Amino acid sequence: MTTEPSDRTIILNLLRGAVPERADEISSLWSQYGHAIEVAPSTKAVTMNADATRIQFDTKTIDLFWLFGFNAWRAIEVYSPALVLATITGMPLDQALNADTERGQFELDYKQRIASAQSLTWAFLRQPFLWHRH
Repeated sequence: MTTEPSDRTIILNLLRGAVPERADEISSLWSQYGHAIEVAPSTKAVTMNADATRIQFDTKTIDLFWLFGFNAWRAIEVYSPALVLATITGMPLDQALNADTERGQFELDYKQRIASAQSLTWAFLRQPFLWHRH
């Protein structure tokens, strides 16, 4: 029989995977504070709130955070070759960007993901964005 990991374990693994160089510190803090994790039912609004003992969110909110984080990582991948070239050679950034002949498809993919993320965020945020305080 296979046992499904708890929501708490899933979130801990997401945090450790997002910052692997600080995984031990994250685990230590996680054990020290021991917040309960509650996955809220999906609604039209974005759900994310916490108090001293509980963290609550819906999966749509986590998906948005993941999508924006992924896009940030891909932005580095798209633009870092030109930034490195400009830094090393002293060339103006716009010239270094124009010299990067392989950037085209990567940049197009990146811009399409950004547009999708913005569209999803706008769709979610048309509903009230409530930060709950307890």
